[in-house]
Amino acid sequence: MPTNMHREARRRVDEKRKFYRHLSTYLIMSIFFFLLNIFSGSGHLWFIYPVLGWGIGIASQYFKVFGFPGVGPTDEDWEARELEDEIRRLESGASYSDKEDALDLPEMERPARKPWDEDELV
Repeated sequence: MPTNMHREARRRVDEKRKFYRHLSTYLIMSIFFFLLNIFSGSGHLWFIYPVLGWGIGIASQYFKVFGFPGVGPTDEDWEARELEDEIRRLESGASYSDKEDALDLPEMERPARKPWDEDELV
């Protein structure tokens, strides 16, 4: 009997499979629309409209399945983690500005002498 984790993993794999199928269909149809537009000789590049519209759908599906780059998936787990972080931040009395003020950036070391001689300058 599959566990909840196994079912969740299966669901995520199915979503990824559906995305890749949708992406491959999009690429094939985009090429088809382009060739149809070129060989029909209409003079107007109309193929861009369905390609852009469909591309927006592909992008939204990508963000739903894989999340935003650098953030991870935006699912219930992410929301729960963010909520816990906010509660901890509020309980400790720290705010975002306190966090920024707490940054301790070391001063950059300056060379003891210039790497050039003043006589070498033109």
